[in-house]
Amino acid sequence: MISMIERRKLEIFVGIGTLGFGLLTLMPAVQMGTQAYDALIRAMPEWQWGLLFASVGSAHLMAVAVNGRRWWTPLARALMCVITAMLYAAFAAGFWSTNPHTTAVYTYAMHSIGAGWCFYFAVCDAAQTWGARNVRA
Repeated sequence: MISMIERRKLEIFVGIGTLGFGLLTLMPAVQMGTQAYDALIRAMPEWQWGLLFASVGSAHLMAVAVNGRRWWTPLARALMCVITAMLYAAFAAGFWSTNPHTTAVYTYAMHSIGAGWCFYFAVCDAAQTWGARNVRA
C-alpha cells in the first residue's frame, strides 16, 4: 500500500508553501513594500494577506492529514485546493496588473495551477470514496 505522503507529495508541498508564505508575510518586516504589490495592498493590508495564506496553508495541511478518516475528507481537501488556487491566482493577477512581464506572474500562476492539480486529485479521491461507499450500502 502506498503511504499518504507518497500519494500526496504535491498537495503537501503546496500546503507547506502556502503556510510558509503566509508566515513570512506576517513577519514584522515589510514584505510587500515595492510598487509591484500596489494592486494587492489596495485589496488588503500585508498582515491580512499573511494571515489568510497562513490560515489556508494550515487548514490545507490538516485536511491532508485527516484525509480518509471520514467520507467527506476529500471534499475538505478539494475546498482547500480551490481556495489556495484562487489566492495564488489573485497574486498573479495583481502582478499582471502592475507589470505583466515580471517573473512573479509566472511563479504565482504556476502555484495556482499546482493547486488546481491537487483539486483534481482530491475530486478523484472523493469519487473513488463515494463509489466504494455506495457499493457497500
